[in-house]
Amino acid sequence: MAAEAKKIASIAGKLSGMFPKGTEMAMYGGVTGAKPEIWSKSGAFKAAADKLVSLAMNLEKAAMAPGTDQKTIGAAFGPVGKNGCGGCHTTFRQKLK
Repeated sequence: MAAEAKKIASIAGKLSGMFPKGTEMAMYGGVTGAKPEIWSKSGAFKAAADKLVSLAMNLEKAAMAPGTDQKTIGAAFGPVGKNGCGGCHTTFRQKLK
C-alpha cells in the first residue's frame, strides 16, 4: 500500500504539467476529459494536484507505520479518493462517454 501511495503522490506532482494548452476536450473529444477550467483556473488546478500529493503522502505514511491496521489505512485512503482524485475530477474533468 505504501508503494502505491508513493506512486499516486509522484503522478499527482506531475499533473499540472501533463495538460498543455491545446489538449482540452474541444481538440480531442472522446480522448481526454480535460475541461477548459484546467487553464482558466490554473492556480486552482495546481492546488488540487498539490492536495492530492499531500493526501497520498499521508496515506503512504499511514501504510508504513509499524502496526498499521486496516482501519487506519482506510481512514487515510478515503480522503485520497474523495478530496484528492474527486476534488480534481469534479471540477477539471468531464466524464468520457
